[in-house]
Amino acid sequence: GWLVRRLIGRWRVCEYATVEIQRWWRGVLGRRSSQVERRIRWAARKIQSFARFVLKGPSREVRCSAATTIQAEWRAYNARMNFIHTLADILIVQSIARRWITLRLPPPI
Repeated sequence: GWLVRRLIGRWRVCEYATVEIQRWWRGVLGRRSSQVERRIRWAARKIQSFARFVLKGPSREVRCSAATTIQAEWRAYNARMNFIHTLADILIVQSIARRWITLRLPPPI
């Protein structure tokens, strides 16, 4: 009776302690593995992000051709503006010359 109850009580305490130790240790291992997995996933995301940036970005040839197109358009615009300003200057000089010529003519008889 008494000895059996005492041994069963100790056995239950030991079983409970054993279960608690196993539970704690499995939690430690689980957290440790999840941290490692999180770090691995983070590193993989960084590598994938960099690879996508490098692979998806415009190539050097595309950037060079875009720069060439922009330069050509700017030069064409600049040439048109220079032509328009030169033409305006020519018209001003012509109008001044015509006025000067008309003022220098002798009066009609």
